[in-house]
Amino acid sequence: MKELAGFWFNWQCSALVQSAILASGLLILDLGGRRRAWPELRHALWLLVLVNVMLPPSLTAPWAARHAAEWALLHVRSSQSVSPALGRLEMQSRPTPSAAVAAVDITATPALHQRRPDAAGLGHIIDALTVKETLFMLWLTGSILLATAGIVLMIVMRRRLSPADGSPPPDELSAMLSHLAKDVGLRRRPDLVVTDALGIPAVIGVLRPRILLPRSLLTSLSPVQMEHVLLHELLHIKRGHHLLLFLHLILVVIYWPNPVIWLLLKPLRELRETCCDLAVTHHLGGRVQEYCRTLLFHAGGDVAP
Repeated sequence: MKELAGFWFNWQCSALVQSAILASGLLILDLGGRRRAWPELRHALWLLVLVNVMLPPSLTAPWAARHAAEWALLHVRSSQSVSPALGRLEMQSRPTPSAAVAAVDITATPALHQRRPDAAGLGHIIDALTVKETLFMLWLTGSILLATAGIVLMIVMRRRLSPADGSPPPDELSAMLSHLAKDVGLRRRPDLVVTDALGIPAVIGVLRPRILLPRSLLTSLSPVQMEHVLLHELLHIKRGHHLLLFLHLILVVIYWPNPVIWLLLKPLRELRETCCDLAVTHHLGGRVQEYCRTLLFHAGGDVAP
């Protein structure tokens, strides 16, 4: 238990320090090149923080090299320490108080110092290990609670937003979705669910993503605007944004004490939306102004973009 808690503590601390340093550097670059850099590039750079924490501990955590450095330092100190005989000669030639002689003797003989550790120092070590074990149990409890909450929420959403509970989309809407899915290069057309549970379009699911369409949009949007909305959601699926979000949520469960993982949720979501907006404009070609009107309509109406 102690070894596992120590391994976890070093692992989490290493991930926290490295992600904080990397995020700080990327934040400076992002603020300096926000108006010049492409959103795809900014999104890829921020993903480097998630990639860094996903690497195996042997590649990211420095404790293996640190242990090797500590061992080398102890070896150098042992080789440079005075032998017991030389220590006695030095004590005989330089009379000192008994307490100082004992201190010199203990310092000059590392082996004896290891056999008779100070009681207070041993107590500090035991207390430190106890703190690590306590933190490990807190982390494990928090991860289990977050994972359970996510699974329950997923089950509830799948039941509330299942095609059986929602209304089937109109035939012309299904035909439009099939045409757009083929146009963007998707091998399989995702299911479309019309529901009252959400107020904005969204994509749910991991292996078999589905598009959720609010029922109010069926009457408030024109056919052209509906095409823009479906195209935007299809490009989310095409770019694998639902998979990136799922992976990010897994990292939140594992690294929930790390504030950097939580703080990345908002900028990555905004960049994904910006990337899809640009992809839609590129796909529409000369009809960019129509998509801009759709975005303005959503921003000024009751429906969020």
